[in-house]
Amino acid sequence: MFEGGLVVALDIGTSRIRAAIGEYDEQSKLCLAGMASVASKGLRRGVIVNIESLIKLISKVVEEAEHQAGRTVEELWVSQSAYILEGLNSRGVVAVRSKDREIRKIDVDRVMEVARAIALPMDRKILHVIPQHFVVDDQPGIKDPLDMVAVRLGAEVHVVTAPEAALDNCLKAVNRSGFAVRAMVMDSLAASCSVLTHEEMDMGVLMLDIGSSSTGWILFQGGAPWKSGHIPLGGDQVSKDLSIVLKTPQESAEEIKCESGCCWEDLIEMDEPVIVPGVGGNKPIHVTQRELAMIISARIREMFQLIRDDMDLGRNIYRLSAGLVITGGGANLRGIAQLAGSVFDLPVRIGNPLAPTVENKDLGPEWSVLMGLVQYGDQQNPLDLTDIRRQKVGISGNKTAKKEGGMASAILNWLKEFV
Repeated sequence: MFEGGLVVALDIGTSRIRAAIGEYDEQSKLCLAGMASVASKGLRRGVIVNIESLIKLISKVVEEAEHQAGRTVEELWVSQSAYILEGLNSRGVVAVRSKDREIRKIDVDRVMEVARAIALPMDRKILHVIPQHFVVDDQPGIKDPLDMVAVRLGAEVHVVTAPEAALDNCLKAVNRSGFAVRAMVMDSLAASCSVLTHEEMDMGVLMLDIGSSSTGWILFQGGAPWKSGHIPLGGDQVSKDLSIVLKTPQESAEEIKCESGCCWEDLIEMDEPVIVPGVGGNKPIHVTQRELAMIISARIREMFQLIRDDMDLGRNIYRLSAGLVITGGGANLRGIAQLAGSVFDLPVRIGNPLAPTVENKDLGPEWSVLMGLVQYGDQQNPLDLTDIRRQKVGISGNKTAKKEGGMASAILNWLKEFV
């Protein structure tokens, strides 16, 4: 915890860019001092396509948060879209070197290095290496192997990789906005910090983060991520479907979806008509809420079925004792929990940010990544952040300082509490 300091988060999404500033009070309690949100430009499916537009928006949203908080910030915890990330599991085994065969921190560091030594394409790099559990000789499921006696030490980890160019472009955009990157964090991993409880992570839970252009998912068991992935469908696809079927602009379809949309017909008590604006001078038309629900539910059901297949639910359902949690902007769609329950056959809840250290109880699920980044930064130990890649670039684009290293250890130190 950074006593007397700030924790500043930046959530770069396809539809919105959000920033939040957390500040510690005299009791070392983290309070939300300022937050801001602007419409996003310069990204498509989580990938930067116009860096100049993104730079201006990052500057704008952080300045608005600074004005609200009355503070000036320098470093940001930045989200990375799960759409460009890939997760896989790896393992490593080393011999315990000490004469008394007692496992020390150097042994843990060595086995983690072995576990992360995976073959990667030239254009990808490791973003996270998260320990799942350790194996002491032939005994698996060890959470903390330090000071135990053994001949061999093994580790099973979840590795998240990212395109190096995408990380560099994001880093460049933040730096040219006048800020340094403290760490980059997978958005669904960040969301889990504010949405999931320790009990859910330990029992086993599947979290879906439904964004505008993609849906990231992450499966926790034993307190650590066990599997993660994404599908290229999100809330925008539902709006596009409505736009095509109703023959109306996508902006109007988005508004209709948010105001009158539902994906579970049993929740529709009065099938009132919905006005659909005409195009090119044509008269508006009327559709019923049930007709809207048929269009919306078909796409949402397809999304859930794709996730079922992607995560191999049949083989992993035994890992999900705590059920399913849905968060992200798509979680605001009425009836989505009921539809998910019917597809996954699991208990489902909507994941609003659970932020006990942040004094804001009324935020919707669309804020889960941002609030998760704030809590993530809160739980980091500044003494363990020496190897985070940090680079400061002037507004002109000239490098003023640069320090290279792995980004994984900061995330590891925080997640060890859940392993």
